[in-house]
Amino acid sequence: MEFPRGLKVWSIFCIVVNTLVAVVNLLAVGILYAVLGACMVAGYIIILRKKKIGFYIVCGVTAVTLIANIAYGVSIGSAITGVLTPIITWLLMRNHWEMFE
Repeated sequence: MEFPRGLKVWSIFCIVVNTLVAVVNLLAVGILYAVLGACMVAGYIIILRKKKIGFYIVCGVTAVTLIANIAYGVSIGSAITGVLTPIITWLLMRNHWEMFE
């Protein structure tokens, strides 16, 4: 079964954006957010390799980031927008779940 085009484009987009975010966070914010960004990149690379664990990594990193954002005083609205990433990923994966190991 061919890898879904929308999921591939979304994953590559997330890899690029999270790589840039990780670098900016390393330079401006701190190591915690840089590591979280790098873990998000790893999750999407694993998704591109057709592994379900990549999706679980994305969800876990999103949860930790949400908690860190709230702990550091980021507004709830801004903190919650990060939850959209795994939701969009799930919507793109759900009809193809069986192709992932």
